[in-house]
Amino acid sequence: MHTPQYVMVLTTIRWMASPAALQLARFAGAPVENADELALDWDDAWRMAEGLLAGREITASAYAALTRVHDELGRIPPTSDLWSDEALAHDPRWERFRAAARAVLGQLGEPYQDPNIDEAQEGGFHSVVVF
Repeated sequence: MHTPQYVMVLTTIRWMASPAALQLARFAGAPVENADELALDWDDAWRMAEGLLAGREITASAYAALTRVHDELGRIPPTSDLWSDEALAHDPRWERFRAAARAVLGQLGEPYQDPNIDEAQEGGFHSVVVF
């Protein structure tokens, strides 16, 4: 049985690993930048993952893979066109983020499965930073 923090991190990884169409549908109609929201969720998950590593719920290699994605996202300037929905859908750099997230799932021994879009749109999943 995994902790709620593990489940939240896993959900975030699955969102990043999801096809662009699903990522774009997640916040359909909301006045947000989808790519920015994905990155913010990843940042929250990365912060939680440190505790998961300390509690031995994830391996050091999985944490390192999460950190590499976190660092790459952090290097994107706030004014970059990479934060647009168009880039999220078509830019190969976002496909590399998706592939990296799928690799993290593999390191965790977790399969990729589509996150619950209905739950996300209803506000059922919220990132929470745990310090």
